[in-house]
Amino acid sequence: GYYNRKVSAVALMRLLDLHDARVNSLVVQGDLIPNTANNGKIVTRSMSRVNPDQFTQIAAPVKIFKLLLAEIDMDVESMYVRNGGAGLSAVVDANELDTGDGDEDNWEDDGIEDAGLADELEYYAHFADDEFDDDDDDDEDVQADPIYHQDLNETLGSYLKQITCNENFGTSIAPLLTSREQSILSKM
Repeated sequence: GYYNRKVSAVALMRLLDLHDARVNSLVVQGDLIPNTANNGKIVTRSMSRVNPDQFTQIAAPVKIFKLLLAEIDMDVESMYVRNGGAGLSAVVDANELDTGDGDEDNWEDDGIEDAGLADELEYYAHFADDEFDDDDDDDEDVQADPIYHQDLNETLGSYLKQITCNENFGTSIAPLLTSREQSILSKM
């Protein structure tokens, strides 16, 4: 549920705040590298075994930043949808309108650089509520938790702004952000 997403986001923020050398030295999968071998084909399981998906390799703190950025994007997106708006994706996509370069036929590649971040957050949040259902949000213990009452959008927004003001952001994280992630960050 939403509470578990909040708990996961706060845990990731605290993990980043540790500045632990062990975490900083971890290398994890980053963004999906587009596979041109199967371009224009329907990819079967046997084809995906021959040409498996490949990912960039990035430091764990960069991945955590990207996950938090995806979380705020999901949170803002759901807020816009609840209020009847088109959402942040429409704003970001409007800024990336056709430039007239003739790539109209490559529609299936749209957003490939962001593929899976939202799914990955859902996957990690799954561990927090594996044996529970979403009715836990009404539990008295959950409601007594200060995290339950936090505005996730506000908390993440101020935290991410704080990180972007850090002198290391420009050299260690910013160059590894996709254009969509940079656009989301600029909208905050």
